[in-house]
Amino acid sequence: MQPGLARIPLSVVLNWNTMSYLAETLELTSVVRVLVAHLLAVLQPESASLGPVEDNIRATLAILAALAGISVVLLVGGTYLSKTRLFGRMALSEVQAANRGYTACTYPNSLIGLQGITQTPLRPSGKAQIHGVCYDVKTQGTYVAPGMTVVVTDIAGTSLTVQAVNGA
Repeated sequence: MQPGLARIPLSVVLNWNTMSYLAETLELTSVVRVLVAHLLAVLQPESASLGPVEDNIRATLAILAALAGISVVLLVGGTYLSKTRLFGRMALSEVQAANRGYTACTYPNSLIGLQGITQTPLRPSGKAQIHGVCYDVKTQGTYVAPGMTVVVTDIAGTSLTVQAVNGA
């Protein structure tokens, strides 16, 4: 048994998306190195210390057969496993659509230019109260003490950027 085979968890879903996981788990670079060593031993038997040429050919064919077998198991198993009830319980099957409330909160552009008071220190992020609503805000890297007046300078999705008002 190859050392990499024992590390494949049972919960791995065998489909096209797990090919990269399997390649990483089986350490295919090590398999390629073994194949190259066997092929070099076949081509230059006098310099190889791996045994007779026939044994090297058999070992190389066994490795290639194992790789082909794993590929078949991945393709066939992945196709059928994705249709089982067990897979349905493990995988997310419902779509998180915007019309069902699965959206990130975005702020209106009308907040830009409004002033507020910091509730916590901004190092560079913290909380500020703007027009009676407490928001998570951030600065552009500057420290702002609690109780200072800040102005909203930018909105990027769910992030409000503020700047301390000079003279406050």
